[in-house]
Amino acid sequence: MTAGHEFEAQKRSQGPERFTCPGFGEGGRVAVRLRDGTLVEGTWRHGQFVADRKPAPWRITHRDGSWWIEKRHTDHYEPHCRLETGAEAIATFAARLIR
Repeated sequence: MTAGHEFEAQKRSQGPERFTCPGFGEGGRVAVRLRDGTLVEGTWRHGQFVADRKPAPWRITHRDGSWWIEKRHTDHYEPHCRLETGAEAIATFAARLIR
């Protein structure tokens, strides 16, 4: 989609995950924000969103003034550890990935 192109999504009766957009077609690049706030990139194929890859099994989030490393399960994220700063969270996350 071009920068000056006006985007207007219209829900179809098949469900809220389906929409139309002027100038948007088969194979177009798409970014979708999931309910938990995760941004997933992919393409539009056969009228549906197809993710480039599955969401990562771990994530770093900031809430209530603390940083959290959380593990993804099928339908939720489980807090793994709480840290004071973003730098601390990233360093801890990186150190655990190396092990």
